Amino acid sequence: MDIGFVGRLALGVAILVGGLYGFAVRPWILRWGSTAEERTVPLPGDDLSPDARYVTTRAVTIKAPAEAVWPWLIQ
Repeated sequence: MDIGFVGRLALGVAILVGGLYGFAVRPWILRWGSTAEERTVPLPGDDLSPDARYVTTRAVTIKAPAEAVWPWLIQ
């Protein structure tokens, strides 16, 4: 069964988009907002799964003291 030019083009585009996502977009998503230091230092909970297959470290910087942020987080 011949898929034709359009089919081959669609397959090529799908492979290209998948490769771009796998090599460029997904790694950025898995470390979004975090610094290089935050990605290398042990964080709370890391000891629960020391041989994790996937590791993600996302971060948000809040320009406020911890005393002001913590009550908002635990509400």
